[in-house]
Amino acid sequence: MKKNVSKSFPRYELYIYGEGFYAKSIKNLKLEGIPVLFIPGHGGSYKQVRSLGSVALRKTEMSAQKDQFNYFSVDLNEDLSGIFGGVLWEETEFVHYAIQKILSLYKNAQNPPKSVVLVGHSMGGMIARALFALPDFDSQTVNTIITEATPHQGPVMALDRNLKHFYRTVNEHWVKYKNSTLSHVTVVSTGGGHRDILVRQGLTSLNDIVDSSRSVSTCTMSVPRAWVSTDHQCAVWCKQMVLATKRSMFNIIDKDAKQISTDPDFRMSVFKHHFLSNPTSTNYYAKWRQDIKLDTSKKWTLKNEKSWKLSQDSISEETYFAIPLEEENVDEVVIVSNSPQVDWVCACKLKDNEERCSTCKNLSPRAQLIPPLNSNKKVIHLNLKDEGLQNMSHVVVIFPPTPHGVIIVAEVYDSMGRHLVNSIPGLFEIMVSFPESVMKGVMVLDLNEGSSYYRLRLMNLNNVVKAYTATLLVSKCKDEKPVETEGSVLHFNIPWVNEDIYKYMKYGESGSLSLKLQSGPTDDYKDSIVINMYLDPTCEYQLKILASLKEMFGQFVRFYGTLIPAYCVAILLMSLTYQLKSLAGAGECPSALQSIIWAWKPLRVAPIAMILQFVLRHEAVQPYLILLHIPTVDGALLIKQGIWFRGAHMILYLVGFGIITFHAAIVNTVIQIASRILGFLFGWCPVTRLGHILCLIMVVVAGVLSLLFCGAIGIFISYIICLIQVLKLCYQSGKNNDARLKSKFHFFFVLFLTWMWLLILNAPALIIWVKNVQYTHSLADDPSRISGFLGSTLLFIFLLCDTPFSGRSAFKMVGYAVHMLSILLLMYGVESVFRVPYFALIGLGAVALPVVAQELAAKFSRRPKTE
Repeated sequence: MKKNVSKSFPRYELYIYGEGFYAKSIKNLKLEGIPVLFIPGHGGSYKQVRSLGSVALRKTEMSAQKDQFNYFSVDLNEDLSGIFGGVLWEETEFVHYAIQKILSLYKNAQNPPKSVVLVGHSMGGMIARALFALPDFDSQTVNTIITEATPHQGPVMALDRNLKHFYRTVNEHWVKYKNSTLSHVTVVSTGGGHRDILVRQGLTSLNDIVDSSRSVSTCTMSVPRAWVSTDHQCAVWCKQMVLATKRSMFNIIDKDAKQISTDPDFRMSVFKHHFLSNPTSTNYYAKWRQDIKLDTSKKWTLKNEKSWKLSQDSISEETYFAIPLEEENVDEVVIVSNSPQVDWVCACKLKDNEERCSTCKNLSPRAQLIPPLNSNKKVIHLNLKDEGLQNMSHVVVIFPPTPHGVIIVAEVYDSMGRHLVNSIPGLFEIMVSFPESVMKGVMVLDLNEGSSYYRLRLMNLNNVVKAYTATLLVSKCKDEKPVETEGSVLHFNIPWVNEDIYKYMKYGESGSLSLKLQSGPTDDYKDSIVINMYLDPTCEYQLKILASLKEMFGQFVRFYGTLIPAYCVAILLMSLTYQLKSLAGAGECPSALQSIIWAWKPLRVAPIAMILQFVLRHEAVQPYLILLHIPTVDGALLIKQGIWFRGAHMILYLVGFGIITFHAAIVNTVIQIASRILGFLFGWCPVTRLGHILCLIMVVVAGVLSLLFCGAIGIFISYIICLIQVLKLCYQSGKNNDARLKSKFHFFFVLFLTWMWLLILNAPALIIWVKNVQYTHSLADDPSRISGFLGSTLLFIFLLCDTPFSGRSAFKMVGYAVHMLSILLLMYGVESVFRVPYFALIGLGAVALPVVAQELAAKFSRRPKTE
């Protein structure tokens, strides 16, 4: 990189990947080929490019065209960009310079590229899209973006305002310009599915961000020839996904220009072939044959049975298996075959006085690959009422000679008996029927013997918390020597997110498939979830659907776990409200556990938050909110994602109460034990004024460090000082049995619990500062600076004054204010977690105001009067 770039970005570097002879050939950086830039994500390494780069090199060596991809990778210092947004624009700027540098290396190339393919993992995918929001970025230098496990819809957890602002800026830019300056860019987004516990599938969707004609959003569990779920890191090196990605990249090459095609429609059709619906081939076919000529000298086998199966080790000559369509009371055909031929199925009209067809209409593009991997099995569904099939007399399955196993399963059937609709019970019904719903099942279907296919449409699977297990039980299989890839397949289809989840079971074996949503349902598709069952007609089957409490708990944590901090802090504020009202009345401060138990009733907070959210989301109110610059309530975004429901506030509030109660009980026990041990060892003696002054000085130092270096440092130091104060008060109140000391301990204990949450929510800033202190002493774009300084100031006031007894006459009104803050926190801090510390500090600030006011009044009243 240029010296000025290296000086501006000392933490970042650009690499090129190579191995073997190719590594030696690129040392002079005089390149010929197609540039690809890999952008690592949250905590990711530039070395993760190896999986894609190595496979691309092997494929080039085996390819006849010798198309060469040059893989570059940016080292972003393994920044934790998923939880700290202050580094995102800096990373984006460096990637911009990296693209310029990469293109400059091809000045003397025979076919110089004009664009760079971007592959981004995790937050690297967001950086790839953020490039287009830079004012000086040439959008023509990128026309293809492939993202892996990237949360496009929003951050997994909005822990700072910079992260939220980054997402808003980037996504608004793409929405505004997707049909103009961004119309040439094609974007592929793949999510990891069930195993990615860091970035859930719904966040990886490009819906409502990138135009649907220029984007593909899918799941690794649905990608043809992959059908696997990947954890967040595995998304980079999963062999099946690497192969699918490389096949698509080789197929979008313009053979004349020797570079990536500039035709976005062509690129989109290639990506859809490899990532969504692959009819049969590993290679992309731009045009399929409309008609197939059938060799009249080849074997013609007529299959008059409604359901039949062919399973044998090999086939010696090309054979045409003809299935008559002119049957009564049938309207559907399903065929499963592992024919190695690309054009393998067609339909024809048998003319009068003819025994066989000579030409037929190609139906192969309608097929879809199904598991197991490398079996080449595909399935085709035909509705005989379709316009193209109404005049046809036969469907023909073409099977060339092959020494490998041959499988064909076909059936002509009546959809009335096979396309079933059933409603699964809701959460309340599951609880009422427990344990039968978990042990015996909520639905049991006996499938007819000799059937090849069933389709079950599931009603009422409309909530992300609902989770079930579909178990296909098999019995009485007749084949003694089945072909290796024979068996049955369960296919779970969720249409609004291009999600197809498969479960393959070997011949004679039973298996299970998880039935759960990975994103919220839309109004258009909420009752269109389908289970397709591809069966072996020589076996008997039973489908059993059971409620899965374990999966339900996992779904709750997956979708709502990031929302819990707001409810925990809201309960602490409500417990502080009770303490303030008690101090204003009886003059004593109740314990933290007593206060938390008082605060557990959600009716004091949740219903009010629900009503206010409903009012503020009303269309008539929106113009006034915009005029007053009042932000949108968090519930609106959660409703858009399809994961919010009416009772969410109540349930999450109760969950938060359980967490805070457990948290307070554990911390209280630890404090009690630790204070006695320390008291026994040191006696907290002498408790001098000097020690108190040292604590105050440390708090002042914390405030200064917050302003100069990082606000999280101040929060951490204040947390330690608060811990010391709590330990001291705990020992003294237990030793002296003084009601006043007990009240001070109870107040500072709630303050300590609140400070613990402040530290947790600001920990990313502290981690980033420690990680980068060798480059800069002050953390740029520090979201914790205000919290650190304000928190240190408030702690200084509480330690200096006679808290919580000073100003207690005003505590009743302050209690009402803190109560209102708790309600506002549930409206604006549930999804926007970065606001939670501000609400907590504003609440503590409201307590500090009357304390300071009374202390100042008392000080002035003690002054001697002057003449």
